[in-house]
Amino acid sequence: MLSFNKLNESFDKIAPWQKIVDKPRKQIYSWKIDGHKYELVAENIIADIGLWKIKFTIENPNKPGEQTTDATGTGNEMSVFATVMNIIIKDFIPTVNPEKMYIAATKSEQGKSSNRSRLYGKLLKRFLSKDWTIKEKDSNRTIDFFLVKK
Repeated sequence: MLSFNKLNESFDKIAPWQKIVDKPRKQIYSWKIDGHKYELVAENIIADIGLWKIKFTIENPNKPGEQTTDATGTGNEMSVFATVMNIIIKDFIPTVNPEKMYIAATKSEQGKSSNRSRLYGKLLKRFLSKDWTIKEKDSNRTIDFFLVKK
């Protein structure tokens, strides 16, 4: 279980990031941790209702140039999640002022909730629940988080 101290410590590990695409319906951010390249892509997938899908990936170590959402065992999850939350809070939300967001956490191969999905939930609730209603839905391959501005 993720302790409060561990959660706070994770935010000492934010990686320097840069925005590489800044369009009205698409924002892309990039950063590196220990030589691994990560991207966060936010797309306005349903403009009429202001729904943004947020996905972050790592360059697949087995297939350079290809991004994956799968866990790769780099051991950088706390720094990755801290960086993702920093991007969402410090740049994405103030820049595009989304009404709704959708984030999916991939389950383990056995279809069970993973540490990753539990961490997503804890971070989203800890840092966004004041201004956002957060709903969690368990589907076949993912735990889906739907956020609606209060």
